[in-house]
Amino acid sequence: MDAATPAIEDTGQASEPALTLAVIMRISVNKRLKEKAREEKQQNKAQRRKERRNERDQRAPAAPGIDPDIADIVPGPQPLPDPEPE
Repeated sequence: MDAATPAIEDTGQASEPALTLAVIMRISVNKRLKEKAREEKQQNKAQRRKERRNERDQRAPAAPGIDPDIADIVPGPQPLPDPEPE
């Protein structure tokens, strides 16, 4: 090399590969699929909430003064469970 041409210094590191159009397209498609899955999941959750709300509204109201969580519990000793068949 002569003095007129500058020397190119080699750093030893590979340059990062440029994003090709195919890679960019694949990223876009993956992103769209991910967004669609997220939207479907949100719709399913909204539908489940609506169904639970309807079931709760259709349920018969509990008698006043009775806690529905403990309505069927019998105080005192409990009967022995049936023996398991061998």
